[in-house]
Amino acid sequence: MPTPLIQLPIPSRAVNEKREQEVEVVDPGPPVPETTAPKSIAAPAASRASNDAQPNWEGQILAHLERFRRYPARARAARQEGTAFLRFTMNREGQVLSATIFKKSGSFDLDRAALDTLQRAQPLPPIPAGRPDVVELTIPVEFYLRR
Repeated sequence: MPTPLIQLPIPSRAVNEKREQEVEVVDPGPPVPETTAPKSIAAPAASRASNDAQPNWEGQILAHLERFRRYPARARAARQEGTAFLRFTMNREGQVLSATIFKKSGSFDLDRAALDTLQRAQPLPPIPAGRPDVVELTIPVEFYLRR
């Protein structure tokens, strides 16, 4: 059984003109005087930094890789997003000895771009003293579009 059509009445021009004539102008009243905010008081100097966090080597690795990350055009056009986890070993000088995808992003293009990022970023920041000569790391490489 077909759905019945409902037709809404179209307002005539005379009704619209009558509504425009009925608009009442309201007096806004006297102007409000400008006010000023109270003067600000300078904060006392801090005896130490608010955050005692020290930059660490792992953070340097992530920041270094971020400068070389490129979103693949085909993945961007398809609005593909995800995080690929890379597992790699590197020597003391920052050269990558081996790399593999530890956890896939769900997109071949994004996984490939994550490996390419690691390749472009070489040499990585060198391993600091007190750590082994060869280190294995697992890091996330994120690909997300801005909303």
